[in-house]
Amino acid sequence: MDKPALKMPVVLHDARIMQNEPRKHYLAVCLQPIFLLADWTLLVQFFEIWIAQGVTKFCVYVQSMTPEVDALLRVYEHSKDVEIERINWALLPTDNHNASTYESDPNLRVYRAEVATSINDCLLRIRGHAKYVISSDLDEIMINYKESSLLQLFDNLHEKFQKSAAFIIRSSFALFEVKKIFFLLKKKKLFQNFENIL
Repeated sequence: MDKPALKMPVVLHDARIMQNEPRKHYLAVCLQPIFLLADWTLLVQFFEIWIAQGVTKFCVYVQSMTPEVDALLRVYEHSKDVEIERINWALLPTDNHNASTYESDPNLRVYRAEVATSINDCLLRIRGHAKYVISSDLDEIMINYKESSLLQLFDNLHEKFQKSAAFIIRSSFALFEVKKIFFLLKKKKLFQNFENIL
């Protein structure tokens, strides 16, 4: 039987942009929802590469993960160098008795954890706290071409196109072995805390 209403508390976040106050973070990353994540090495790669690029704030949308991945995420949450905001991106509540049909279970109408909704939520959530925000997935790595840093790239783009609200970075596929890339990045001291994690 349908219920006329389902009462759930709503937490309000003040994401207004204060004109005269500096933002706490210069560069932030919104991680698209992670679900059924078991490979903890993806998390290490994701965080360390973005931290090396100057990111100090992460919004991590979590639907489901193994205890090992959760434990590693907690290591980063306790880091003093970055701020991690974990957002529960759970399935929508249902009436457990009739939750197997398309009509009664709204989760059957959700496509891949509603990535677009999480991106919108993150942009609205973080806009008052960071100057630049990147929407990324676990396996996406941004390598700048000419500028010395990602921050310089965004500053140059912002100066050149002052009325732009967003930039789309062209992507391409690259294949690499995780062990080899960890060795090379560690050699260049991009993975400064790598020994503490393994």
